[in-house]
Amino acid sequence: MNEVDVLVTGLPVDQYKDEARRAELERQFIGKHKITPKRTVEIAQVKVVAQPTGGLFDMISQDDEENPAIDEDARILVVDPGFFREILQNLPFCLVGVSRPWHRLTA
Repeated sequence: MNEVDVLVTGLPVDQYKDEARRAELERQFIGKHKITPKRTVEIAQVKVVAQPTGGLFDMISQDDEENPAIDEDARILVVDPGFFREILQNLPFCLVGVSRPWHRLTA
């Protein structure tokens, strides 16, 4: 495979809030990149998400379809303590309402 339709990557919540930083990261990834001396990969599109979103996607991808833990009334709190996080207050988090159109990020 030498072409990637969509590359998804994450940023810490406080950096994700910076639209210019997200745009710069997307710009850096789009295009051709030499991976090894004989292999080049072309990335067509980049989606930057807040890092806690990765934990949510992992949970969703592993959910049992016959007996789901996530239903239309689910409220899911994803906490990303980060690296060297010493104080438990002011933790970045992503609160997602599956049946409601809200999504909140804090840092």
